[in-house]
Amino acid sequence: MRKNLKYYFYCAAMIFFSGKAVFSEEAPQKNVPAISDADSFIISNHYVHKWLQLPQLSGEDLTSGRFQQKPVYGIADVVIFIASYCVPCQQLTRYLLDLEKKYKRNNVRFTWVFSQDLKKDAVGFSREYGLKKAVIADDEAMKLWKNPRLPGVFLGDRFGWLLAMFPAATPQDVRRLDDLLSNITSY
Repeated sequence: MRKNLKYYFYCAAMIFFSGKAVFSEEAPQKNVPAISDADSFIISNHYVHKWLQLPQLSGEDLTSGRFQQKPVYGIADVVIFIASYCVPCQQLTRYLLDLEKKYKRNNVRFTWVFSQDLKKDAVGFSREYGLKKAVIADDEAMKLWKNPRLPGVFLGDRFGWLLAMFPAATPQDVRRLDDLLSNITSY
């Protein structure tokens, strides 16, 4: 009960500060499964209007092998889907790296996910741009994340819920993401 009250206060604060986030009146439930095949992301103006947990991310880490990541209570997640050959991804990477530096100490975890790349191309892209936490997504992860349009940026709040998504993100979307992150990390 206490956790739910904290979350409702958090949602009210998000609505107050951003003026844009609209949440469903349906209460969050414990042990809600990840997005099923029948379900899809429901968005309007890039804000999620349905209680969805941030899906698990799995694949191959570019440096250490097998990789799995689940949402962690208290840490906001920014998951960025890119590909080395994608020109908009290359252009947007600089903006997102600046954002990563800005929120480095604010319990925000940035994960760069190569969705359709060979390992050597992903490693080269990561070295060129200085990506810290980069992985190559496996088929299961792409299925759970609904094979997003590139560059795809997803924001999960500190409670593991999907807060916003930006398929085919633009620099304007990065500014919106910055606003949301400043609200999330302000308390």
